[in-house]
Amino acid sequence: MTRAQTSPVRLNIYLPDQATRRRIKLIAAEQNLTLSHFCLLAIQAQLPQPDNEKQGTLLSKAVDRARKFQRRSFGERVFQVNSADLIRQARR
Repeated sequence: MTRAQTSPVRLNIYLPDQATRRRIKLIAAEQNLTLSHFCLLAIQAQLPQPDNEKQGTLLSKAVDRARKFQRRSFGERVFQVNSADLIRQARR
């Protein structure tokens, strides 16, 4: 795994008051959870489940549109330039 995949990402939130923070800390401690883990579980419980079928359909449609654009723009010609080289040149 790369470092980006293993490093945690920080999220700061503002609470309305200290009493709320104390309640969260108390409940997390009662469940033998760190504050971070407790908050993560609470947030994940509110997130909708990913719709993999919908994401696959959107990706397929995007790929189809890109291929149609490529056929319209280039026809049967093959693009001979390395795209990574083009990106590097554009960034200079």
